[in-house]
Amino acid sequence: MFRRLLCSAGLIVLALTPLRAEPALTMERVVSQALSSGPRASALALRTDVARGRLVQAGAFPNPRVGAELQTTGLNGLQWYGLTAAQELELGGKRAARVRAAEAELELADWQVADARRGLVLEVKSRFVTWLFACELEKLRRESLELSDRQLELARKRLELGDVAGVDVTWLGAERERRQAALELASGAALAARESLSALTGQLGQAGPPVGTLGREGPREALDELIARALAERPDLLAAAAQTRSRVCQVEVERSRAVSNLTLTGGLAYQDNSLGAEAFLPRGVVQGLEDRTWVISAGFEIPLPLNDTNQGNIEQSETLVRQAELEEEALRLEVRAQVAESYQRWQAARRARLRLTDQALPQARESLEIIERAYQLGNRSVLDLLLAQETYLSLRLSQLEMARDEEQSLVALESALGRHLEDTP
Repeated sequence: MFRRLLCSAGLIVLALTPLRAEPALTMERVVSQALSSGPRASALALRTDVARGRLVQAGAFPNPRVGAELQTTGLNGLQWYGLTAAQELELGGKRAARVRAAEAELELADWQVADARRGLVLEVKSRFVTWLFACELEKLRRESLELSDRQLELARKRLELGDVAGVDVTWLGAERERRQAALELASGAALAARESLSALTGQLGQAGPPVGTLGREGPREALDELIARALAERPDLLAAAAQTRSRVCQVEVERSRAVSNLTLTGGLAYQDNSLGAEAFLPRGVVQGLEDRTWVISAGFEIPLPLNDTNQGNIEQSETLVRQAELEEEALRLEVRAQVAESYQRWQAARRARLRLTDQALPQARESLEIIERAYQLGNRSVLDLLLAQETYLSLRLSQLEMARDEEQSLVALESALGRHLEDTP
């Protein structure tokens, strides 16, 4: 009995506990998910770890070398054994040059990761807009089907009353099936767009359709201000500048390699030259020789730069510096063009969408309502009705496509600026 009461209480509590709703799938959420847990973003984060490892290695000193030595002539008692050590000393500022080059590479890696994240955000937002457009298109196709069902039902009622011929019902029925097929295609496209987005963000859970509108508020700054901001903040431009600095540091590394390293050597040995009387002839003249002593040795070694002065590598690194400078300048011109192109595309798409929204669509909707009432009263043919419907739905589709183009242009403009439009003053 107690067990039944406990189970009943648990079921009541479970029933009264509200289900945890999935957060809305906004553009900001999917971008955040892609950057925090997406597989591509996780791989990008490892690039700086690679460069950081190179920095650690660049600061390492050469290891000392230790050896052992044993000599003998084969005669009884004549031996030499000891230990030797050598230490290479880097001259010409090699280590400092390596460290500076590795620090520049780490800075370059940071900006390259930031630019790769910018590209990832662009792709995520673009796919989100595609998904949002597909869902809105599905809604439009469903609305179109509902409109067709309503008109088909009206034609059937009029056919029962003898007001219209059967061909009206046939035409409207065929149109209804065409719109049903279009709805099925739109539903499939929406599912495909969701899966395409999840490839960048990971699983999207059980959340419903995307939340948002096509055609957000655009930039409030003038085009020249946007270009100036992009030139100052775009991560790929900052990466290009870091690339130039990295190659300048590499020139210093190559010049330092032209200076030979000094190797210091030292050793401690025990020399035992003790020989018995039997080692001398004639025997008995010399009773033996005892010579035992410690020997300390020191020396140095340095290559003479007669054949390899590293001049070829120095010239190559200097050429790479000039190449990086030219690439940076070319990228600056490309950034200007990208910002201007995205801005102009956005303005054109926005003007076109507003013209349809404010002028063409209200007129088409009013015309459709008038023709629907006239057809219901028998004053219009079914062809007039289908033409009015097609005109209205075609304008709705054009408006949706222009809103998508407007949103995609804003996404491209954000990528060209290297920042969210909401972050601009």
